[in-house]
Amino acid sequence: MYLLNAQRNLPECHRFGAGRFDGSGDQGIRQCAGPPALMSAQQTTQAPVVPGMRPVVHRLVAHLELNGDLMNPPSAGKLQQTQPTGPKVLMRMLARQLLQGLLLRFGQFNGTFHGQAGGQDEIASQTRHSEIRLLDTLILTPAQVGKLLELADTREATATSPLRPYVLRLALVLLYTAGLRRRELVRLTLADVDAHAGVLRVRESKFHKSRWVPLSCGARRELRRYLVRRLAAPLDTTPSSPLLCNLHHGLRGYTGTGLRRGITELLHEASIRGVDGRVPRIQDFRHSFAIESLMRWYRQGADVQSNLPKLALYMGHVSIVSTAYYLRWTPELQELASNRFAKRFGYLVQGEQ
Repeated sequence: MYLLNAQRNLPECHRFGAGRFDGSGDQGIRQCAGPPALMSAQQTTQAPVVPGMRPVVHRLVAHLELNGDLMNPPSAGKLQQTQPTGPKVLMRMLARQLLQGLLLRFGQFNGTFHGQAGGQDEIASQTRHSEIRLLDTLILTPAQVGKLLELADTREATATSPLRPYVLRLALVLLYTAGLRRRELVRLTLADVDAHAGVLRVRESKFHKSRWVPLSCGARRELRRYLVRRLAAPLDTTPSSPLLCNLHHGLRGYTGTGLRRGITELLHEASIRGVDGRVPRIQDFRHSFAIESLMRWYRQGADVQSNLPKLALYMGHVSIVSTAYYLRWTPELQELASNRFAKRFGYLVQGEQ
Protein backbone atom coordinates (compact mmCIF):
# COMPACT_ATOMS: atom_id res chain seq x y z
CA MET A 1 0.00 0.00 0.00
CA TYR A 2 2.97 2.29 -0.57
CA LEU A 3 0.92 4.21 -3.09
CA LEU A 4 -1.75 5.20 -0.62
CA ASN A 5 0.97 6.69 1.52
CA ALA A 6 1.11 9.17 -1.31
CA GLN A 7 -2.03 10.61 0.20
CA ARG A 8 0.27 11.99 2.84
CA ASN A 9 0.73 14.49 0.05
CA LEU A 10 1.90 17.99 -0.16
CA PRO A 11 5.17 16.10 -0.43
CA GLU A 12 7.53 16.58 2.43
CA CYS A 13 11.00 17.83 1.58
CA HIS A 14 9.71 19.59 -1.54
CA ARG A 15 10.49 23.27 -1.37
CA PHE A 16 8.10 25.71 -2.93
CA GLY A 17 9.12 29.33 -2.67
CA ALA A 18 10.30 30.25 0.80
CA GLY A 19 8.32 27.56 2.58
CA ARG A 20 8.14 23.80 2.85
CA PHE A 21 5.17 21.54 2.47
CA ASP A 22 6.04 19.81 5.74
CA GLY A 23 5.07 22.95 7.64
CA SER A 24 8.56 24.23 8.38
CA GLY A 25 10.09 27.36 6.92
CA ASP A 26 7.77 30.17 5.96
CA GLN A 27 4.56 30.02 7.96
CA GLY A 28 2.52 31.39 5.10
CA ILE A 29 -0.28 33.91 5.26
CA ARG A 30 -1.66 34.90 8.63
CA GLN A 31 -5.05 36.50 8.84
CA CYS A 32 -5.87 38.85 11.69
CA ALA A 33 -9.57 38.97 12.39
CA GLY A 34 -11.46 39.54 15.59
CA PRO A 35 -13.72 36.85 17.00
CA PRO A 36 -17.23 36.80 15.55
CA ALA A 37 -20.04 38.26 17.59
CA LEU A 38 -22.27 36.04 19.69
CA MET A 39 -26.02 35.95 19.23
CA SER A 40 -27.75 38.89 20.77
CA ALA A 41 -30.51 38.42 23.33
CA GLN A 42 -33.06 39.63 20.78
CA GLN A 43 -32.25 36.84 18.33
CA THR A 44 -34.44 33.83 18.83
CA THR A 45 -33.25 31.69 15.92
CA GLN A 46 -31.06 28.93 17.25
CA ALA A 47 -28.45 27.42 14.96
CA PRO A 48 -28.25 23.62 15.10
CA VAL A 49 -26.16 22.32 17.97
CA VAL A 50 -24.02 19.25 17.58
CA PRO A 51 -25.28 16.51 19.96
CA GLY A 52 -23.33 16.56 23.20
CA MET A 53 -21.72 19.93 22.47
CA ARG A 54 -24.10 22.21 24.39
CA PRO A 55 -22.87 21.23 27.90
CA VAL A 56 -19.27 21.62 26.83
CA VAL A 57 -19.89 25.01 25.24
CA HIS A 58 -21.81 26.23 28.29
CA ARG A 59 -18.97 25.11 30.58
CA LEU A 60 -16.40 26.97 28.51
CA VAL A 61 -18.58 30.08 28.33
CA ALA A 62 -19.00 29.99 32.11
CA HIS A 63 -15.25 29.70 32.57
CA LEU A 64 -14.65 32.70 30.35
CA GLU A 65 -17.29 34.76 32.13
CA LEU A 66 -15.68 34.01 35.50
CA ASN A 67 -12.48 35.54 34.18
CA GLY A 68 -14.04 38.48 32.39
CA ASP A 69 -16.96 39.66 30.32
CA LEU A 70 -17.25 37.33 27.34
CA MET A 71 -19.06 39.87 25.23
CA ASN A 72 -16.79 42.82 26.10
CA PRO A 73 -13.28 41.77 27.17
CA PRO A 74 -11.75 44.37 29.52
CA SER A 75 -9.63 47.01 27.93
CA ALA A 76 -6.09 47.73 29.02
CA GLY A 77 -7.29 50.93 30.72
CA LYS A 78 -9.93 49.08 32.72
CA LEU A 79 -7.38 46.52 33.76
CA GLN A 80 -5.13 49.23 35.09
CA GLN A 81 -8.00 50.62 37.19
CA THR A 82 -9.23 47.32 38.64
CA GLN A 83 -6.18 45.07 38.77
CA PRO A 84 -2.45 45.45 39.34
CA THR A 85 -0.63 45.70 36.06
CA GLY A 86 2.12 43.37 35.04
CA PRO A 87 3.09 40.65 32.54
CA LYS A 88 0.88 38.04 34.24
CA VAL A 89 -2.22 40.20 33.97
CA LEU A 90 -1.61 40.97 30.32
CA MET A 91 -0.91 37.33 29.55
CA ARG A 92 -4.15 36.30 31.27
CA MET A 93 -6.06 38.84 29.21
CA LEU A 94 -4.45 37.66 25.99
CA ALA A 95 -5.05 33.99 26.81
CA ARG A 96 -8.70 34.70 27.64
CA GLN A 97 -9.24 36.52 24.35
CA LEU A 98 -7.50 33.78 22.37
CA LEU A 99 -9.61 31.11 24.03
CA GLN A 100 -12.73 33.17 23.40
CA GLY A 101 -11.92 33.45 19.70
CA LEU A 102 -11.14 29.74 19.48
CA LEU A 103 -14.39 28.81 21.21
CA LEU A 104 -16.51 31.04 19.00
CA ARG A 105 -14.89 29.82 15.78
CA PHE A 106 -15.19 26.23 16.93
CA GLY A 107 -18.83 26.81 17.78
CA GLN A 108 -19.54 28.49 14.47
CA PHE A 109 -17.93 25.62 12.58
CA ASN A 110 -20.24 23.20 14.38
CA GLY A 111 -23.32 25.40 13.93
CA THR A 112 -23.50 26.32 17.62
CA PHE A 113 -23.29 30.08 17.20
CA HIS A 114 -24.03 32.46 14.36
CA GLY A 115 -23.12 36.10 13.89
CA GLN A 116 -25.39 39.06 14.34
CA ALA A 117 -25.02 40.01 10.67
CA GLY A 118 -27.70 38.54 8.43
CA GLY A 119 -31.30 37.70 9.16
CA GLN A 120 -33.10 34.41 9.59
CA ASP A 121 -33.68 33.98 5.86
CA GLU A 122 -30.00 34.39 5.11
CA ILE A 123 -29.04 31.90 7.81
CA ALA A 124 -31.57 29.37 6.53
CA SER A 125 -30.35 29.87 2.96
CA GLN A 126 -26.73 29.31 3.97
CA THR A 127 -27.70 26.20 5.91
CA ARG A 128 -29.59 24.73 2.94
CA HIS A 129 -26.70 25.56 0.61
CA SER A 130 -24.22 23.84 2.94
CA GLU A 131 -26.45 20.79 3.21
CA ILE A 132 -26.71 20.54 -0.58
CA ARG A 133 -22.94 20.76 -0.99
CA LEU A 134 -22.42 18.10 1.67
CA LEU A 135 -24.89 15.79 -0.06
CA ASP A 136 -23.12 16.27 -3.38
CA THR A 137 -19.70 15.36 -2.01
CA LEU A 138 -18.53 11.85 -1.14
CA ILE A 139 -15.13 11.47 0.52
CA LEU A 140 -13.20 8.40 -0.59
CA THR A 141 -11.03 6.49 1.87
CA PRO A 142 -7.56 5.03 1.16
CA ALA A 143 -9.03 1.53 1.31
CA GLN A 144 -11.61 2.38 -1.34
CA VAL A 145 -8.99 3.87 -3.64
CA GLY A 146 -6.86 0.77 -3.14
CA LYS A 147 -9.77 -1.34 -4.34
CA LEU A 148 -10.15 0.88 -7.40
CA LEU A 149 -6.47 0.44 -8.25
CA GLU A 150 -6.81 -3.33 -8.06
CA LEU A 151 -9.80 -3.21 -10.41
CA ALA A 152 -7.97 -0.90 -12.82
CA ASP A 153 -5.28 -3.57 -13.22
CA THR A 154 -7.95 -6.02 -14.42
CA ARG A 155 -9.10 -3.82 -17.33
CA GLU A 156 -8.26 -5.23 -20.74
CA ALA A 157 -6.33 -3.27 -23.32
CA THR A 158 -7.93 -2.87 -26.73
CA ALA A 159 -6.72 -2.00 -30.20
CA THR A 160 -7.93 1.58 -29.83
CA SER A 161 -6.89 1.85 -26.18
CA PRO A 162 -3.72 -0.20 -25.67
CA LEU A 163 -2.86 1.67 -22.44
CA ARG A 164 -6.31 1.51 -20.91
CA PRO A 165 -5.48 -0.25 -17.59
CA TYR A 166 -2.37 1.88 -17.12
CA VAL A 167 -4.18 5.12 -17.96
CA LEU A 168 -6.93 4.38 -15.44
CA ARG A 169 -4.45 3.49 -12.74
CA LEU A 170 -2.33 6.62 -13.22
CA ALA A 171 -5.46 8.79 -13.42
CA LEU A 172 -6.67 7.47 -10.06
CA VAL A 173 -3.26 8.08 -8.51
CA LEU A 174 -2.98 11.68 -9.71
CA LEU A 175 -6.57 12.57 -8.89
CA TYR A 176 -6.35 11.21 -5.36
CA THR A 177 -2.77 12.03 -4.34
CA ALA A 178 -2.26 15.33 -6.17
CA GLY A 179 -5.80 16.71 -6.14
CA LEU A 180 -5.76 17.56 -9.85
CA ARG A 181 -8.86 18.76 -11.61
CA ARG A 182 -10.12 16.43 -14.36
CA ARG A 183 -9.43 19.01 -17.06
CA GLU A 184 -5.90 19.53 -15.75
CA LEU A 185 -5.25 15.80 -15.91
CA VAL A 186 -6.42 15.21 -19.49
CA ARG A 187 -4.51 18.27 -20.75
CA LEU A 188 -1.12 17.07 -19.50
CA THR A 189 1.46 16.46 -22.23
CA LEU A 190 4.78 14.66 -22.13
CA ALA A 191 6.48 18.05 -21.93
CA ASP A 192 4.59 18.77 -18.71
CA VAL A 193 6.10 15.77 -16.94
CA ASP A 194 9.47 15.65 -15.18
CA ALA A 195 9.63 12.02 -14.15
CA HIS A 196 13.09 12.33 -12.61
CA ALA A 197 12.15 15.21 -10.32
CA GLY A 198 8.60 13.93 -9.85
CA VAL A 199 6.94 17.20 -10.81
CA LEU A 200 4.02 18.05 -13.08
CA ARG A 201 3.46 21.37 -14.77
CA VAL A 202 -0.19 22.37 -14.94
CA ARG A 203 -0.53 24.96 -17.69
CA GLU A 204 -3.20 27.61 -18.05
CA SER A 205 -5.66 26.00 -15.68
CA LYS A 206 -8.65 27.67 -14.05
CA PHE A 207 -8.48 31.47 -14.30
CA HIS A 208 -5.49 30.98 -16.65
CA LYS A 209 -3.20 30.08 -13.75
CA SER A 210 -0.20 27.77 -14.18
CA ARG A 211 1.60 25.96 -11.38
CA TRP A 212 4.09 23.21 -10.56
CA VAL A 213 2.75 20.17 -8.71
CA PRO A 214 5.34 18.06 -6.83
CA LEU A 215 4.36 14.40 -6.50
CA SER A 216 4.81 12.05 -3.58
CA CYS A 217 7.24 9.14 -3.83
CA GLY A 218 4.50 6.60 -4.55
CA ALA A 219 2.96 8.77 -7.27
CA ARG A 220 6.39 9.22 -8.86
CA ARG A 221 6.88 5.48 -9.09
CA GLU A 222 3.49 5.08 -10.72
CA LEU A 223 4.31 7.83 -13.21
CA ARG A 224 7.63 6.23 -14.16
CA ARG A 225 6.01 2.82 -14.63
CA TYR A 226 3.39 4.35 -16.88
CA LEU A 227 5.99 6.21 -18.97
CA VAL A 228 7.82 2.97 -19.75
CA ARG A 229 4.75 1.87 -21.72
CA ARG A 230 3.75 5.33 -22.92
CA LEU A 231 7.12 6.01 -24.54
CA ALA A 232 7.30 2.63 -26.26
CA ALA A 233 6.81 2.30 -30.03
CA PRO A 234 4.65 2.89 -31.98
CA LEU A 235 3.13 5.62 -29.82
CA ASP A 236 3.99 9.23 -30.52
CA THR A 237 6.65 10.48 -28.12
CA THR A 238 6.91 14.12 -29.19
CA PRO A 239 6.84 16.52 -26.23
CA SER A 240 3.48 17.99 -27.25
CA SER A 241 1.69 14.63 -27.39
CA PRO A 242 -0.80 13.86 -24.58
CA LEU A 243 0.29 11.97 -21.50
CA LEU A 244 -2.95 9.97 -21.28
CA CYS A 245 -3.65 8.80 -24.81
CA ASN A 246 -5.52 6.30 -26.97
CA LEU A 247 -5.51 5.34 -30.65
CA HIS A 248 -9.09 6.16 -31.50
CA HIS A 249 -8.84 7.82 -34.94
CA GLY A 250 -5.10 8.20 -34.50
CA LEU A 251 -3.18 9.03 -31.35
CA ARG A 252 -5.17 11.48 -29.27
CA GLY A 253 -5.64 12.37 -25.65
CA TYR A 254 -8.38 11.10 -23.40
CA THR A 255 -11.35 13.39 -23.08
CA GLY A 256 -12.82 14.32 -19.73
CA THR A 257 -15.95 12.37 -20.63
CA GLY A 258 -14.02 9.26 -21.61
CA LEU A 259 -11.95 9.35 -18.42
CA ARG A 260 -15.05 9.89 -16.29
CA ARG A 261 -16.78 6.93 -17.94
CA GLY A 262 -13.85 4.60 -17.23
CA ILE A 263 -13.50 5.64 -13.58
CA THR A 264 -17.26 5.53 -13.01
CA GLU A 265 -17.29 1.92 -14.22
CA LEU A 266 -14.64 1.09 -11.62
CA LEU A 267 -16.65 2.82 -8.89
CA HIS A 268 -19.76 0.83 -9.80
CA GLU A 269 -17.84 -2.45 -9.87
CA ALA A 270 -16.22 -1.65 -6.51
CA SER A 271 -19.69 -0.87 -5.06
CA ILE A 272 -18.48 2.46 -3.70
CA ARG A 273 -21.56 4.51 -2.94
CA GLY A 274 -22.84 7.05 -0.50
CA VAL A 275 -25.55 6.38 2.05
CA ASP A 276 -28.11 7.50 -0.53
CA GLY A 277 -26.77 5.09 -3.15
CA ARG A 278 -24.97 7.68 -5.28
CA VAL A 279 -21.59 6.95 -6.85
CA PRO A 280 -18.77 9.46 -6.20
CA ARG A 281 -18.01 12.00 -8.90
CA ILE A 282 -14.58 12.66 -10.38
CA GLN A 283 -14.32 15.95 -8.47
CA ASP A 284 -14.85 14.05 -5.22
CA PHE A 285 -11.27 12.79 -5.55
CA ARG A 286 -10.13 16.41 -5.24
CA HIS A 287 -12.33 16.92 -2.18
CA SER A 288 -10.90 13.73 -0.69
CA PHE A 289 -7.36 14.97 -1.26
CA ALA A 290 -8.06 18.19 0.63
CA ILE A 291 -9.72 16.39 3.55
CA GLU A 292 -6.92 13.82 3.82
CA SER A 293 -4.34 16.62 3.85
CA LEU A 294 -6.20 18.26 6.73
CA MET A 295 -6.44 15.02 8.71
CA ARG A 296 -2.75 14.29 8.16
CA TRP A 297 -1.82 17.64 9.68
CA TYR A 298 -3.99 16.95 12.71
CA ARG A 299 -2.31 13.55 13.17
CA GLN A 300 1.14 15.13 12.88
CA GLY A 301 0.30 17.86 15.36
CA ALA A 302 0.97 20.52 12.72
CA ASP A 303 -0.41 24.05 12.70
CA VAL A 304 -3.39 23.52 10.42
CA GLN A 305 -4.19 27.21 10.04
CA SER A 306 -0.72 28.16 8.81
CA ASN A 307 -0.68 25.21 6.41
CA LEU A 308 -3.91 26.16 4.66
CA PRO A 309 -2.24 28.74 2.37
CA LYS A 310 0.17 26.02 1.27
CA LEU A 311 -2.73 23.73 0.46
CA ALA A 312 -4.36 26.55 -1.50
CA LEU A 313 -1.15 27.10 -3.46
CA TYR A 314 -0.80 23.40 -4.22
CA MET A 315 -4.39 23.11 -5.42
CA GLY A 316 -4.10 26.17 -7.64
CA HIS A 317 -6.33 28.50 -5.63
CA VAL A 318 -5.95 32.25 -5.34
CA SER A 319 -6.65 32.15 -1.60
CA ILE A 320 -7.79 29.81 1.15
CA VAL A 321 -11.33 31.10 0.63
CA SER A 322 -11.54 28.90 -2.48
CA THR A 323 -9.86 26.01 -0.67
CA ALA A 324 -12.47 26.14 2.10
CA TYR A 325 -15.05 24.90 -0.41
CA TYR A 326 -13.28 21.52 -0.42
CA LEU A 327 -13.07 21.16 3.35
CA ARG A 328 -15.85 19.15 5.00
CA TRP A 329 -16.59 18.37 8.64
CA THR A 330 -16.34 14.59 8.38
CA PRO A 331 -16.65 12.27 11.41
CA GLU A 332 -12.95 11.36 11.15
CA LEU A 333 -11.91 15.00 10.99
CA GLN A 334 -14.25 15.84 13.86
CA GLU A 335 -12.61 13.18 16.03
CA LEU A 336 -9.11 14.44 15.27
CA ALA A 337 -10.04 18.07 15.90
CA SER A 338 -11.92 17.17 19.10
CA ASN A 339 -8.95 15.17 20.40
CA ARG A 340 -6.64 18.12 19.83
CA PHE A 341 -9.13 20.48 21.49
CA ALA A 342 -9.51 18.13 24.46
CA LYS A 343 -5.75 17.80 24.84
CA ARG A 344 -5.31 21.56 24.94
CA PHE A 345 -8.46 22.66 26.81
CA GLY A 346 -9.82 19.44 28.33
CA TYR A 347 -9.10 20.66 31.86
CA LEU A 348 -11.83 23.27 31.42
CA VAL A 349 -14.42 20.64 30.57
CA GLN A 350 -13.34 18.56 33.56
CA GLY A 351 -13.88 21.57 35.84
CA GLU A 352 -10.26 22.24 36.75
CA GLN A 353 -9.41 25.86 37.46
